[in-house]
Amino acid sequence: MRPFFKQRKISCISDIRADLSTWKSQLVQMASPFLLDEKVDGGLAISTSDYGFDLRTVGVIALLLGEFLGGIAISRMDLASDDARWRFFP
Repeated sequence: MRPFFKQRKISCISDIRADLSTWKSQLVQMASPFLLDEKVDGGLAISTSDYGFDLRTVGVIALLLGEFLGGIAISRMDLASDDARWRFFP
């Protein structure tokens, strides 16, 4: 774990991770009214139980899969290389 924190630009990596977590939490709060509202009001009329399943089960699976695949992709290429920079941070 120690070599991870000695990488170049570790503060940049940590800042991006914190920003992504903040954006996700704000998106969840803003999206729920649109998903739960009736179709007449412009929503998708998803039931509360379906919304909870989607958010908790499908969301956690997608998060873990994304973290795992992203870790593999970054470990195979140097994060400081131009290829990685353009692929992950356009």
